[in-house]
Amino acid sequence: MTRWIVDSELRQRAAIPWGKAWLEAFDLGQLDWVRIDNGRGQYEGVYGRCWFPDEGKGFRISCQVPGPYPMKQRTYLKPVYRQPDGSWESKPKGARVAQHWEAEGGREWLTVYRNVPIQDQDEAIVWIIGHEAFHFLRKTRQIRGRNVEWQADAFGCDLLERWRAGQREGQLRLF
Repeated sequence: MTRWIVDSELRQRAAIPWGKAWLEAFDLGQLDWVRIDNGRGQYEGVYGRCWFPDEGKGFRISCQVPGPYPMKQRTYLKPVYRQPDGSWESKPKGARVAQHWEAEGGREWLTVYRNVPIQDQDEAIVWIIGHEAFHFLRKTRQIRGRNVEWQADAFGCDLLERWRAGQREGQLRLF
């Protein structure tokens, strides 16, 4: 059974039972624990990590939500690639370029991102649970995709939209 370790200041947040119920719809047999806290005082915003199995330990998810809120969370999008004719694929509307890359084989791409508004700590909890759970769920082959940051960010954003839709409708819909 997966252990939930939640900071005492966060236990009453509505996003905790919602995120737990959402995640428990999956097979969590390999997930040792999920930790949610206010961070270690070094960073602001929303961040976390999914540890993969190592030396007898299972997967572990750690989520930090120190804020302050409201804030903008940088989320990466699908890279934009240079075409063989030298032109670039179109960049998603509202996206910004973070970095230009060139592989040894000559392939070039741009890392692009968008800032997603996070209104409060509940939204931060939902987004980071979705992001970090993506890494676990993809590695255990419970969902499709590639285990890369831009897909984890998209998964977190999708979960956040579900949360927001439930809030607008006055209910906490899980799916």
